[in-house]
Amino acid sequence: MKKLTYIALTVLAVFSVSCRNRVTGNRYMTPFVARVLEDTASYEHGVMASYLPGGKTGSIAVVGEPEETVLLTEALLTSDRFDNINGKPVSDGLPDFAGEVFAPILDVANAPYSGYVSAANEDFLSELSVRNFIAALDTACNLSSYDTDRLVHKSAAKMVILSSSYASAYGYYDIDTLCQLAGKPVAVIPVAQAMLDHAWERHGNGLHLGVWTTSDVIGAGVWSTVFPRSAREHGDPAARYEAFSPDSSHTVLDRFLEFMRKYASVGKPARLSALVLDDPSVSVDSLRAAVQSVMQVDRDRYITYRNLLTDDFEVIDPASSVASVCYSYLRKTNRFTHKVAYPDAKLYATAPVNGLPESAYTPDGWLTDEFRYMRAVNLDEPSYSLVELKDKYITPELLEMMLAVTPKLFALYVR
Repeated sequence: MKKLTYIALTVLAVFSVSCRNRVTGNRYMTPFVARVLEDTASYEHGVMASYLPGGKTGSIAVVGEPEETVLLTEALLTSDRFDNINGKPVSDGLPDFAGEVFAPILDVANAPYSGYVSAANEDFLSELSVRNFIAALDTACNLSSYDTDRLVHKSAAKMVILSSSYASAYGYYDIDTLCQLAGKPVAVIPVAQAMLDHAWERHGNGLHLGVWTTSDVIGAGVWSTVFPRSAREHGDPAARYEAFSPDSSHTVLDRFLEFMRKYASVGKPARLSALVLDDPSVSVDSLRAAVQSVMQVDRDRYITYRNLLTDDFEVIDPASSVASVCYSYLRKTNRFTHKVAYPDAKLYATAPVNGLPESAYTPDGWLTDEFRYMRAVNLDEPSYSLVELKDKYITPELLEMMLAVTPKLFALYVR
């Protein structure tokens, strides 16, 4: 505790103050991050101060909007992309993350994230990303959303995956700031950055990228924020991207052709190095099959689009990119548990707390959109808490989706 306080005060002593953030050099601190560092009496400060990075024990937390989180967790549970003996990128018939425990945190209380951008409340979106990150590091969660005084044990995360691309733009850099200033090196993997790192690793500088995403994500400026930052980090000022949201009512092949038509119309477009998929409603296997149809089938109507793709063009998806980063990190740092067991999962969710104004709740107990998206930042008492996942905390539609699309995770869900 004293060490964290000393680090915080030493850094804060050289801060200048703006109307919204504190800044040192080129690193900004939101009011909430500053409070976590400064307020030694706060619960969040205690979590950060007591967290011990670097061990093999601990879970792999996957945090974000429910759909992306369960899909990504399922992919990691079933991943077999590497030889577990020598680490080479070939399947060996064994789960890549054998012996590991995943801790998906379904942020039901705060989703969907697009509403914060529509309400011009991106500050709260960034803050909830930080709050959820700290919750992942915590060794306790609430027994229920109505009883925040009683806690149950949970495993602290040794790695945190941010499953929503919104968190890559709104929250990740705040989390990074918190970890650096607190002296707590935690492996944090934002999904958008993982896909971009994969693209640069595979295709080098001069990258020209297509981004298949949703209209909400485009409107929120997620990729216009994340891509330039990543290009600077990779030293590639010539890198370019174009993001489109094809009509969801068509087949995947028709949607890919629509994507290529839009790309062809931007004016003297360069050949695309890769296509990043940032839309959980699209099957990556179906998209890869559509790409193969365009690249291999000899049809005149495909020639124009085929000529806009490099010979090594590929589809980059969240699951394979995140799995590669996770596996590489755990292997290089020797942080695999090395337990002889199949991967396991312990599921959590966020839920509204009891005692908010009556107008904050819908008839079924969730937060109203007006309250959810207009919450003020840096409040002493949070409006939601982390609980063990039970049916009452998620919608029937999500349960049906888990049963149909994420059977491994659903089988591990203790209801």
